Amino acid sequence: MTLEERIERLEQHNRFLKAGLGILLLGVVAVGVFGRLGAAGVQSAAADEMTLRKLVIVDDEGRTRIVAGNYRGNFVGISHYDLDDQVRITTLADSNGAAEVTHYDEAGMIRVHTTTLTDGSAGIDLCGEDGRQRIGAATMRGGRAGVNLWDTERRIRIRASTMSDGTAEVGIKDVTIEDE
Repeated sequence: MTLEERIERLEQHNRFLKAGLGILLLGVVAVGVFGRLGAAGVQSAAADEMTLRKLVIVDDEGRTRIVAGNYRGNFVGISHYDLDDQVRITTLADSNGAAEVTHYDEAGMIRVHTTTLTDGSAGIDLCGEDGRQRIGAATMRGGRAGVNLWDTERRIRIRASTMSDGTAEVGIKDVTIEDE
């Protein structure tokens, strides 16, 4: 499977996750609202609207599993927690239209980070066990695209890109070829 196919597959997976999480969140909120109304003895009332600044969904043992609300100023988002209270997935969107999805491993390190920006750019970063970026791919406005591969010291070792005029370039840095 080529890098482009893998990136496309990850982007499709992220779109699927975002859609599924949105539906799940709406379902959970609806069940909670109608469950409360029924518990209060109000059988025929229907909620037309619910306004919240933050929604926290917990499991049967009281552990936080999902938090939806305002983050970092002008961001709104959803965070998903595992059974060890570790954030595993965050989805964020800002008031300008930029959005990101981040996947974390069990140690809390970023492993996959996707971004779409208001200028039409989109990117995906794949990170190593240390949370450092190892592979980055992006499409930029005007038809440019590129892929970078970093070593463990955060140095770009391979860079490939295409320009809007159709030209392409590939750079390999510090290549050593030893005689056998």
